[in-house]
Amino acid sequence: MKNPVAKVDKPNPAMLEPEALSIPEVKKLLKVAGEVDNGSMLPYFVLAIFSAVRPSEILRLDWKKFVWDDKKPCFVIDGKGQRRRSVDMHPTCIKWLKPLSAKEGSVAPANAKKLFNLIRAIAGYKVSRKSLEISESEEWVNKIKNCDSVSRP
Repeated sequence: MKNPVAKVDKPNPAMLEPEALSIPEVKKLLKVAGEVDNGSMLPYFVLAIFSAVRPSEILRLDWKKFVWDDKKPCFVIDGKGQRRRSVDMHPTCIKWLKPLSAKEGSVAPANAKKLFNLIRAIAGYKVSRKSLEISESEEWVNKIKNCDSVSRP
């Protein structure tokens, strides 16, 4: 018996090139990340912007994985299985994270995905209101009234 799906052409989606954020965009994201939820997502955004670490890797990252006393500060990411890799930190990343390094536990908070969308909406990125999961009493509601219609600055 032949698979009838084999006759269907596979879609070839256009691969979009990644776009770098402008300096004003980075400043705005980091400013908002520092203001929302007592800055709990600031390390997440700093690592994503200055270390090019995958979001899923940041969500698994623990403060114990950082090495600060070395000539070249770095952190270790646990990959699939027993694979690990060391990531050197850019000097800008070090300046942002070093003051936060006394924290313990996970680098990203448990509600990181919710906060990620909220921060992006406040910073002016288009975010579906459904993905925000915020109550009307929260202080950020007025800043994101039109988030469905806001696009990248």
